[in-house]
Amino acid sequence: MPSEPDRGDPWIASQGLGILCAQATVLLLAVGSVVLAATKDGVSRDIRMDDIRPFFEQPSGWHAWFYLLLAVLLLYAVNTAWCTTLSVLRRWRSGQRRPSAYAGALMHVGFLVGLLAHLLGGLGGAERGTVLLDTGGGELGPGWEGAQGRLLDLDIDVHPDGSQKRLRATVELTRGEHTATRILAWNRPLTHGSGSHLLLLQDYGIGHVAVITDGVERCAVREGELCTLDRASHRATRLLTEGGHWGDDSVAAVGGVFLVAGRPTRLRDGNVWTLETIEERTTVALRSRHSPGAPLALLMVAVFCLGMTLMGRRWL
Repeated sequence: MPSEPDRGDPWIASQGLGILCAQATVLLLAVGSVVLAATKDGVSRDIRMDDIRPFFEQPSGWHAWFYLLLAVLLLYAVNTAWCTTLSVLRRWRSGQRRPSAYAGALMHVGFLVGLLAHLLGGLGGAERGTVLLDTGGGELGPGWEGAQGRLLDLDIDVHPDGSQKRLRATVELTRGEHTATRILAWNRPLTHGSGSHLLLLQDYGIGHVAVITDGVERCAVREGELCTLDRASHRATRLLTEGGHWGDDSVAAVGGVFLVAGRPTRLRDGNVWTLETIEERTTVALRSRHSPGAPLALLMVAVFCLGMTLMGRRWL
């Protein structure tokens, strides 16, 4: 990032260095895009989204471009910070007090915040498994504590050859007494916490759900989920829509015993549960991800917008 030239400026604050860093960043990113595509089934197979930890967990010569990029970005950040500091000090000492005089410096600050956001997201981001939502609803998982989601509608648009063109899921979100409706698409995730918690649309299909009752309460669970009735919890390990030697009845393996549809069954803890039915429900799979750099990215956008506003008509 340039500042006013001055013979007393150290080399680290030179305009030429900033330009070289910018050009080197673009070049290395271009090289990286080619390398990642070429090694996606090899040394780059674990690299996803903004997560940079795999570069350090499994170092490779193929990723030399990335290690060099980190050095360039560090130098770029130092150059930008130094140039910005010198520019602000000179303007202030020369008596310039108009906010527009510092618009450029503010844009530089936004750039630094953006670099920090990428670093924080790359080192602190994490996958949190898959969340399944159907018309019966369910928990949204880590980061969304206390929130429930329910699939209201699934709109699938296809090309003439039958391939998928668009997928839109309408979901209802409930937290306490507050209810809201949101639309999900491939590039339109659910967000929470200023974008630090994400639910990305991953897949859809027909899922099986067991509806179980103890005579008072009901629970609806998929394979691998816990059913909790009157403070007793048991995991549904298998769901069978056709019971095999049980005949045509549906069967659910819960708590180490088999529940046959319509037949009250005593569990090992003494509770009597009944499998009412196993339903087929349209289900969407959501990829849950923690992205701690997102709030800083939003701050970067706000700082850039403020800087452009202070510039007035100069950016038009």
